[in-house]
Amino acid sequence: MKIYKIILLFFYYHYVLYSNTINENTFWKQLKTIIEEHPKIQSQVLQIGSKIESYHYTKSTYPDPKFGIMWKDYPYNKHLKFKMDKTEMSGIEYSITQPIPTPGKLNLMAKIVQKEIDIERLNLAMLYNQISKDIINLIINFHYDSEILRLSKEFKNKLILFKESSKIRYSTSSGNFAEYAQAILVEKKLEEEILIYENLIQIYEHKWKYYSNSSLYKDQEIIDSLREYIKLLYNPNQSIENEIQNSVYLNLANVFTKIEKEKIKLQGFESYPDFDLFFAYTQKKKFKNFITSEEELRNSLKSNSGENLMSFGVMFRLPLWSGISNQKKINSLEFLYKKEKENVKEIQLMLNSKIQELKLTIQTYEKNIEITQKNLLPYAELSYQSALQNYTVGKIDFENLFMFLKNWFEIQRDLIIQKKEYENKIIEYLEITNQILPEIPNSYQRIKE
Repeated sequence: MKIYKIILLFFYYHYVLYSNTINENTFWKQLKTIIEEHPKIQSQVLQIGSKIESYHYTKSTYPDPKFGIMWKDYPYNKHLKFKMDKTEMSGIEYSITQPIPTPGKLNLMAKIVQKEIDIERLNLAMLYNQISKDIINLIINFHYDSEILRLSKEFKNKLILFKESSKIRYSTSSGNFAEYAQAILVEKKLEEEILIYENLIQIYEHKWKYYSNSSLYKDQEIIDSLREYIKLLYNPNQSIENEIQNSVYLNLANVFTKIEKEKIKLQGFESYPDFDLFFAYTQKKKFKNFITSEEELRNSLKSNSGENLMSFGVMFRLPLWSGISNQKKINSLEFLYKKEKENVKEIQLMLNSKIQELKLTIQTYEKNIEITQKNLLPYAELSYQSALQNYTVGKIDFENLFMFLKNWFEIQRDLIIQKKEYENKIIEYLEITNQILPEIPNSYQRIKE
């Protein structure tokens, strides 16, 4: 199985918070399918695969040895001619050198790459939540705005009757022009609002194509399943400490801090010497005193003479010039380390503030929705029905009746908007606390290939 499929399976089936109830949810099944196929996720999965291979390379690769061949002590004069009147010892030297980095240096380099893998894993988790959030927001906005559009069209149909009635009343002098003008004004504003929502519906349809070619976002079953999914995930009683610790943003900041700390240690190795072990073998040859022919010269070159030689030892780099200035580089990295630590504190403060803000906003919407459903909406409908009866018997005028109808419509519309914002805020909270796709970053297991 290809590595990216293994990674996908790992992230989908090792979430410790998944319950059977969530896995059986219709929306979750559709969401999982969309995410699995999305190229942005696939791209990040391949990025993780690349980092894993890079880690294995860094962990298992040692500096390559160097092999050399040297022709030594061949007799020559300034005209590059062999000196035939001397007996010079000559030969070929074969050497091999193995660089040996300071002990612990390579392990530390591999450790840094390993933490870079953690960053890519967290980036993948963040992408899961962000894409899921965008998909859920799109579905929520589509259904609630479609409901507002339907409600607006129903109100417009009623408004047409009111407008015609006010026109007749004005033409028969039983009403005034102000009633007719008000009905026209409200109708034009409503037409403008209907146009806005129709355009929004089209925008949602185009946005959806970025995620999927299906039209499942329009199904009522999906929005019902989505609302059930939100209820399963949202737990307002969690402690703020756990919510902050679960956030991908904080975990990313922590990993960056650890990487900077390891880089300081790695830079410290520049103050220690790196070693080279070498071994050389010299095969000796010598020339005869008097060589009278070219053939005799060639034969002399092939003949061994004297003892062959071996050399071995160690060389090491003296950190002289780099050692003098290395502390400046370490100081630079220490500033970056402190910066990342401050960044962690800032993210903790931001998360604490944002999570509490979202919780309070969600609670406010809950109370407003409850008040609207239990009190405002029933009384608004009752007031309109009562006003309609009173208008029929001539107890109230047309303007008051129209006001009751308009008030009833606006409360219905506001309730839909409140529900939409309520659910969107919950999704924003679940995304920032890394719960849309339930998973605890601190419980990451290593991917086994």
